[in-house]
Formats: sequence, C-alpha cells, structure tokens
Amino acid sequence: MAHLKKNTRGAVPGLAVHFERKTDHHTNKDIDVSKTYLNQDLMTDGSDMISRFNDRLSDVYCMKRDDVKALATWIVTLPEELAEASYEQQEAFFEETKHFLDERYGKENTMAAVVHYDETTPHLHYAFVPVVFDAKKERYKVSAKQVLTRHDLQTFHDDLDQDLKKVLPFYEKGVLNNKTLPFENVAEIKKYNDQFKALKDELTNVEENISAKKALLKITNQELDEVDLAEKQIDDFKQALSKNLFGKTVIKPDDLDRFKTVLANMKKATLQSQRNAEQTSHELSKVKEQLADAKAEHQNLKISSATSG
Repeated sequence: MAHLKKNTRGAVPGLAVHFERKTDHHTNKDIDVSKTYLNQDLMTDGSDMISRFNDRLSDVYCMKRDDVKALATWIVTLPEELAEASYEQQEAFFEETKHFLDERYGKENTMAAVVHYDETTPHLHYAFVPVVFDAKKERYKVSAKQVLTRHDLQTFHDDLDQDLKKVLPFYEKGVLNNKTLPFENVAEIKKYNDQFKALKDELTNVEENISAKKALLKITNQELDEVDLAEKQIDDFKQALSKNLFGKTVIKPDDLDRFKTVLANMKKATLQSQRNAEQTSHELSKVKEQLADAKAEHQNLKISSATSG
C-alpha cells in the first residue's frame, strides 16, 4: 500500500520529528518505543531532514507563499505477503522501494527515507522536494503540480510493482491493486476497518431478515425477483468496496457514510408488516436505486483519490 501527501514548509519540522523520532512523547499510541531501535534510516549522508530541506531550497526557486507544497511524502507499507518474511527480505523491499523513488523523483531531491518497525505494520516514510526545470527562466523550481501529475499518480503503483517484481525474486503479489488510499496512517485505516466490519455484520442480519420476510409475506413472483435483485446488488456492492489489506477490509470514509444510509433504508424495508407488502416492495426498489448510485460513485474513487491533496 502506498499513500501520497503534499505538505507546506510549515509542516516540515513536525514531519521531521515523527520520521526521525526526535521525541519520546508520541501522540501516536501505536508507537512501541521498545522497538524504535529497529527503525532504519536509509539516508547515508549523516545529515538530517531539516538540514537537507533547507539546503535544497537554497539551490532551487520556491515561491515565498505559505500554501506552496514544498515537500511531498510517500508512505509505502510492507505488503501482507512479506509480513512473515525475514528481516533481510523486508529490508531489501524498502531499500529497493527507496531506489525506485529516487529514480522517479531525483535522488538530489530526497529529504528523508526512514523505515519504521516500531508501529503496527512496518512502513517507509519517503520525503522529497518536487522539483522541475523551468525552461523559460532556465532554472530549477519547486512545483508539486508539475511533478505529481494525474498520470504520475495513476501509474505509480503499477510502476513500483513492476520494478519490485523485476528486482526482488521473493516479491510476487504487488502493492494494493493500483489504489492510493486517503489515509494518513495505519491507525486511521484500522479505524475504518473496524467500522466496516461492524456494518458487514449488521448487513448479514438485514439479509437474514429479508429471507424471513419473503416467507412471511408470501409475496408474488415479481416481488420475489425484486428482493433477489436487491440481495445480489448488496453482494456486488460489498465486493466492490472491499479490498484485502493485511487480511482486513478497507473502505473509504465517504462510502462508509453511504453504506450506513443503504443499511438504514434496507432495514426499514424489511420491517414492513404483511399488510404493507406492497410498500415493502417499493422500499426495496428505492434501495436498489441507491445501491446503483453508490456503485457508480465508487467507480470514480480511483481518479478522485489519485487527484486529492
């Protein structure tokens, strides 16, 4: 899994504290300080992130505005297939990932590359200044817009996968199916995993209620088809939303809210009494339309996620 974020100059000191573990007082409760010694700094120049950042900005042009995205950060998480791999293989994965990022964005622009083994899942923090050459003014300048284009984001995961598979013989499955997810850290992912799991359990109960209601209402064949179609769309919707990440399910926050609405309407439909069988069928049709709209919206997640930030 990989996640990109664009940052202003004002965010750099805080990022440096987190990446380089410059404090023992962490707001992230997932950090196990007893394992911090396992963390690995892949930069070998003996400097630090802030010094590198200041030095690079002195060499290139950067607009003097507070909202300029002067630093970009990738978080690349160890794939599930390597969770039980040897330390040497995990180390090779992160070192080759850094090499790929250096080649893509310029080694001279790399400000930090730190592997954290003291959190829930090992991951690489890679920070770089997005620099391009300004042909008109014949100078290098900072431009996240020109470096981190839609094409760059849409091709990132495929390119990283191909590089890792070519270099690492033990690497097979890849990095999360071309998705760039809008989560800041593993803790945030877990939060939505837990909520989605609860919703899936709730949905199972709703589906069981639908089955019982079909027998109770003794509805016509046409109404039975409507219920079956609604059930099928629920299954399709679940499959479309879920992705296997560390053996867990991932859902985007916007879809989570939409899914809650769908469940509420479905439960309302299944609680109709026998005297309101016609109304039940009508409610199921409305849910079917909501599911269709939600599925269509889900198709836009890849582009909207890739262009966020």
